[in-house]
Amino acid sequence: MPATAFQTLSKQFPDRWRTIHSARTAAELKREDFRKLIAADVGDAGEMRSDMNLIAFGSMARREWTTGSDVDWSILVDGQTDPEDMRAAKRVEGKLIHAEWKKPGPSGTFGSLAFSHSLVHDIGGGGDSHVNTTRRVLMLLESCSIGDGTVRDRVIRAVLARYLEEDTHFHPSHGSRSFVPRFLLNDIVRYWRTIAVDYANKTLEHDGRRWALRNIKLRMSRKLIFVSGLLMCFLCQLEHEAMPPQKDIFGDEDGSNLRFINFLSATVDSTPLDILSNVLLRWSVSTETVKMLLDSYDAFLAALNDAGQREHLEKLTYVSAKNDGLFNDLRLVSKTFQEGLRRLFFEENDELKRLAQVYAIF
Repeated sequence: MPATAFQTLSKQFPDRWRTIHSARTAAELKREDFRKLIAADVGDAGEMRSDMNLIAFGSMARREWTTGSDVDWSILVDGQTDPEDMRAAKRVEGKLIHAEWKKPGPSGTFGSLAFSHSLVHDIGGGGDSHVNTTRRVLMLLESCSIGDGTVRDRVIRAVLARYLEEDTHFHPSHGSRSFVPRFLLNDIVRYWRTIAVDYANKTLEHDGRRWALRNIKLRMSRKLIFVSGLLMCFLCQLEHEAMPPQKDIFGDEDGSNLRFINFLSATVDSTPLDILSNVLLRWSVSTETVKMLLDSYDAFLAALNDAGQREHLEKLTYVSAKNDGLFNDLRLVSKTFQEGLRRLFFEENDELKRLAQVYAIF
């Protein structure tokens, strides 16, 4: 397989970011273990229908597997629903429980069925619940198929087509055109702001339990997911001239959407860290900024990969974390990561700075 953007970048910094490398290897191994575990359900001769895909999210999809990682999954249904669908989900759940894999969180977002109709057609409005928004945005920013990925790929393209077709700014108007998909960008921003608000609510619901771990994840891995979504949208503008024209189903050259759907669907298959690494490579970002970003992310994953440190963070409440050495060390790590992002978006590249000012703020 061709080298990923992170692998290419890391060759310029030998003997660095060892935890990231090991987490990526561990994620690939776990993904294969997952595939084998439910092979009877996702194989060609298995029990899962051809219009269903088993999809993984979270650290497995981001290729950031560490000690204590859970497995977030959904069965994506892109066809007529059937009473047997829930039984298929229960079989997957039962196999994971029997194999003693850590279950998804209790929110109900993962660990069951997801339906393409809601993901594609309920964007905004009363039907777009927090769970539906989370599933849709994370399918674009941190998902992978376990087994055949035909259904996932088809639904992703349909979601992207919906975002672009209804984006009035994305079509030529009075001789001018923006190539930043604002409808998609706004949904990614909405998701980021929603999980920030949800984080505060969960602090109250859980009576402060696991506060420190959720806080650090929000500062690091959750923020990286958001950043990768911003960059994905900005890359449509920055790289549109290099995208080859495509022909629609009638054979006519399509200058509006098809090439962008192809570009975005390919980008979706990159991890958030690879999307960031690609930008760091392509725009000749300074060595200092690269180190700030990836050194801090490596330190974050190292803490999660240490069973003792992870357990310590899980037990910390808001009150006890204030004077805790480990938590405050990780807060400093997150501040370095934040400073690296500030430099990337507002100092390293004038065009990226302009896009961030125009589209990400106002």
